[in-house]
Amino acid sequence: MVSLSSKIINSRGDRKHTPWIIVAAIMFLMGWFSDAVSAQPVAVRAYTDKSKVLLGEPFWLTLEVKTLNGVKAPTFKVDSIAHFEFLVRDSSHILQQGDTTLYQQYFQLTSFDSGRWVIPQFTLRAFVKTNSLLMDVVFTDDFDPQKPYNDVQAIKDVPFKMDAELERWWYLGAALLILLALLVYWITQPRQSKPVVSSVSSVTAYTKAIQNLGNLKAEKPMRSVFMPSWWKFSEPIF
Repeated sequence: MVSLSSKIINSRGDRKHTPWIIVAAIMFLMGWFSDAVSAQPVAVRAYTDKSKVLLGEPFWLTLEVKTLNGVKAPTFKVDSIAHFEFLVRDSSHILQQGDTTLYQQYFQLTSFDSGRWVIPQFTLRAFVKTNSLLMDVVFTDDFDPQKPYNDVQAIKDVPFKMDAELERWWYLGAALLILLALLVYWITQPRQSKPVVSSVSSVTAYTKAIQNLGNLKAEKPMRSVFMPSWWKFSEPIF
């Protein structure tokens, strides 16, 4: 009987403390849930600036995390993407919009594999992933490799026509070049020396002959010393 009464008293005491235990548990769960919600990003997404590119043409891939202000969000770990090559990595930007903050990561990609490829989902943490994307890589715009090639067209001659304003300056430049060439030729041409005019003697042949005879006549006494007496000079008659 005593044991039964003691159990009834203990059960009444437990019932007395049970509401406080439940309230404490609810408050603990609410605080934990609030911290868990504030630690999680609001939204994540992936997008590109182009959905169709040529072979080797670059494009930008953006990975975005949207969180509440004051919450530090982790970054995406991107190592490689099949069929694509990285040109720029680890470019980021932080933007605040009201009570939220946007964390954006930029990657510049290109591809040399033609076809339609899938950029897969990127995982931020468990159960938090971005969307996947489709990207078309083509040879050229509106090109179908299955169609036959067009024939090679003959080369067409295009008549040359100079602009009127340009043509005027062209003629002026050509005239200046010709004048410059003539000036250079005139400066570099060797100077010709003036011919020396020799003075012509005014003595005639007759006068010169008389002078020679006079000289011989003046030398006659000297010659008579060495000549025999029978040798006689005939005197010239003038």
